Amino acid sequence: TTPLKQGIIQSQLGSNESRIKDLTKDKERKLAAVDEYEKKLKMKFGRMESVISKQKQTGSAIKQRFKTDD
Repeated sequence: TTPLKQGIIQSQLGSNESRIKDLTKDKERKLAAVDEYEKKLKMKFGRMESVISKQKQTGSAIKQRFKTDD
């Protein structure tokens, strides 16, 4: 290969390596964002489960209170 071709190849390799690094950083940022979003959803789900549990307890208490002994 000629020095010109070799320089073009080296330039392209450097460009590809740079692009790979950028894509890797971008992927890491996006994965971190997904992890944070997952944590938020888990917290929301936990609070929702707690509210549902309390509502069920309240419903059971109301049923017991108005239950008639036949």
